[in-house]
Amino acid sequence: MEAYNLAFQKPTWQSETLLTYSSDKAVDGHFMNRSITGNECAISGGNVTEVTWYVDLESIQSINSISIMYRTDGEHWQTSQFPSTFLGFSLYVSNTTRIKDRVLYYHDDQYTTLSIPPELTFTKPVQARYVTYYNSRKGGLSTKPGYSATASLGLCEVQVFENLAKFQHTFSSPAYNGIMNSGRAVDGRKTDLSAYGDYYPSRFKGFSLIISNTTNHRDGVTCYKDVSDAKTSIPPVMDIMCSVVGRYVIYYNERIPEYGSRPGYSPEAFAELCEVEVYGKHKSLN
Repeated sequence: MEAYNLAFQKPTWQSETLLTYSSDKAVDGHFMNRSITGNECAISGGNVTEVTWYVDLESIQSINSISIMYRTDGEHWQTSQFPSTFLGFSLYVSNTTRIKDRVLYYHDDQYTTLSIPPELTFTKPVQARYVTYYNSRKGGLSTKPGYSATASLGLCEVQVFENLAKFQHTFSSPAYNGIMNSGRAVDGRKTDLSAYGDYYPSRFKGFSLIISNTTNHRDGVTCYKDVSDAKTSIPPVMDIMCSVVGRYVIYYNERIPEYGSRPGYSPEAFAELCEVEVYGKHKSLN
């Protein structure tokens, strides 16, 4: 599925602007040329101690992750001037543009010019309308090792992604004891991946992920099929890329006789899903 960027071409604002490098260039979908000559980045100007940029998603959205692509000018990243201007930034989320309403999403206080990459992604489910990038050189930060003397921004793209599956209708067959129902796999809660303090890879083995326009898995397209045998080869958390258009995302597992005897496989089929997240683009019916 094509990743759906909630920030794409949404209204933006920034506190300082260099020439034509306006705030909207960070959400225009263009970031292949991340230099000042490419005119694809939002860049601040002036000798200032703080800079602010934000995007208005136009309504409160279910945000799952935020990605930043920073200006590089085609130079070797670690030896260029840009890591020093990136250090110490903060991301905030809010439902208004008032500073007092902002909630900290991420703050950099650990990177150095040698360790900070030009692209960063942060994952934390929140509900918000505004995503704000902020950086400051106040309070002695201008003399902190590795930090630039003044505050500046060079945002070539800011992407905000949602989880399409969250709180959607679900079904599981069979359901377990009426308590651990199918809706728990799309409730956004995933800090504890255990039912009773354990994880059972043998029950996960052999599963298929199917995209369909009906509720019958046989009508769909298999997006992924696990064919590994070793018990330790399947992780408890998996990211699967699948470029398919469909309405239903189906997790399917079976234990027909030949599967039941395979090394590392449980004798019976299970569905023990703590969270299923789907990232893609809504397809218009028109």
